[in-house]
Amino acid sequence: MFSFHVDVARVAISLAVAISLAACRNSSPPAQAHFFESEVSDNDFFPRAKPEDVGIAPAALAALVTEAQTTRSHALIVIKDGHLVAERYFGHDTKQPLRVNSITKSVVSLAVGLLIKEGKIPGLNTPVSKWYPEWGKGKKTKITLWNIMTHTSGLYHEQSAERLYQQHDVIRYSAGLPVTDEPGKNFSYSNEAVALIPGIVQMAAGKPLDIYLRDRLFKPMGISSYDWDRDPAGNVMAYGGLWLFPRDLARIGQLMADTGRWKGKQLIPASWVRTSISPARDNITWYGMLWWLYPSQKTQPPVGTDIATPERKGRNKSSDDFTGGFGADGWLGQYLVVYPKWHLVAVRMHAVEAGNDESENKKYGFQSFQKLTLALIPQGSDSLGEKTGTSAFKVEVH
Repeated sequence: MFSFHVDVARVAISLAVAISLAACRNSSPPAQAHFFESEVSDNDFFPRAKPEDVGIAPAALAALVTEAQTTRSHALIVIKDGHLVAERYFGHDTKQPLRVNSITKSVVSLAVGLLIKEGKIPGLNTPVSKWYPEWGKGKKTKITLWNIMTHTSGLYHEQSAERLYQQHDVIRYSAGLPVTDEPGKNFSYSNEAVALIPGIVQMAAGKPLDIYLRDRLFKPMGISSYDWDRDPAGNVMAYGGLWLFPRDLARIGQLMADTGRWKGKQLIPASWVRTSISPARDNITWYGMLWWLYPSQKTQPPVGTDIATPERKGRNKSSDDFTGGFGADGWLGQYLVVYPKWHLVAVRMHAVEAGNDESENKKYGFQSFQKLTLALIPQGSDSLGEKTGTSAFKVEVH
């Protein structure tokens, strides 16, 4: 695995930390809030632009950069209208990929969509027992792929992935867990259920999940330097083991913002993208197919719902107002935020290192990232971007 050298001494505490977001919107950006690293070239990436030239308030961008620095971010990338308006690494190594943690789940969802499009997976309502015959009796017969993708399987799970990482074979372990809630009844974030997806992909595609995504997605996008953790049995860790460069994570965000198109080629079916970022159910408006949603109205989870994931503890259980966006997040404040309406993509990453613990997650998890990203768009602005609509993907309604 990669080694990382973090120079935390370069994280400066400046007067800009005390400037509020409201003040930032009405003042020029502080001089120390640089938007680009002088030593990092934009070659083979999105062309650079001044924030004001693409409709972003410079002071709001400065506030985002300042908070990213304060929370010891290792990378920050902001793309608007296909132009790079910020790319900061705050003195950290730019030559090694970073572990995206639970963002992995959202990337894995793209493989499922591709396999459905290819006809290798019949559909989201396919019983999981198709791939795990031992699930052909009892309550497990009710569990479908849709349940796995929406965290409604009812399968027993821990509150963290710590125990899962200790298993020799995560697929065998997860497949043997009992059902503790009625399948389809409640949303309950489950690493263990997602751990079953690599087995499904292996049987459907005839190749491992990481190889399948390499061939069908990463290679066409020019993503070549990455890594994917495996358990001792050789299973890909679909619930949190992907390592990506921040730029490559931003590329995936742009792919989703462009409804699955990359450089004029439709890599992911547009219908699957729309399915992925549509509410799983009327009473599950904050989640799609392994993507977090920023709903258009205030919603509270129903009784019995568990969304206190390690990444989201202490955060609001619902979005405050209309945002029209979606994203992925992971422990330690890994974020991919996408607002298609405003053609806006933002990435924030924090390196996973020995000694990381929950206290560091709480202190440097940058829980305000989504709101500060949305604040880049001046109030009242409205681009001509296409809003996401109802999916045309052929699945049964739940």
